Amino acid sequence: MNKARRKTLEEIREALGGLMLQVNELAEAEQEAFDNLPESLQETERGEAMQAAIDNLDSLRNSLEEAGEYIEDITNA
Repeated sequence: MNKARRKTLEEIREALGGLMLQVNELAEAEQEAFDNLPESLQETERGEAMQAAIDNLDSLRNSLEEAGEYIEDITNA
């Protein structure tokens, strides 16, 4: 891979890092909101939807991290 394409991949990896920070902030805020719900509301449809959002944000965070690792593998090859 040439230098220009590696540079582009590094820029993408940096952008992914910024996205991961945003996703982390959202996940933490949603978890905090869920934790602050009374237990009786945590088990309602609303609470279940919040928990599903938290789980999906965690999956998104993992996917972004994995994408960054792939880019690192490519640029270090």
